[in-house]
Amino acid sequence: MRRLRNEATSPAAASPVPGHGCRRSRAELLAWKGWAYLNTHPRLNRALNRLLGLIGNEIPPAGPIERWTRFREPPHFERTPLHRRVETMGDGDD
Repeated sequence: MRRLRNEATSPAAASPVPGHGCRRSRAELLAWKGWAYLNTHPRLNRALNRLLGLIGNEIPPAGPIERWTRFREPPHFERTPLHRRVETMGDGDD
């Protein structure tokens, strides 16, 4: 996904994406930097996932999520992480 976005914003004539060369917004840059930071700091990632599991479903949609949910269901956050749910299911050889 990142490679496709990089190709879409590349001004290079050899870019395979039609209509390439659009500008990146500051919000998009900050979102990707935040995503990269969270995914390279496991403790922070676990803490944020735990917090979203506890209160994430209570947060009202705002900004881009509000526009996105006009035509879709809002995201649902599970209380327990996927890896913990898989561990409690057993070894998977059943």
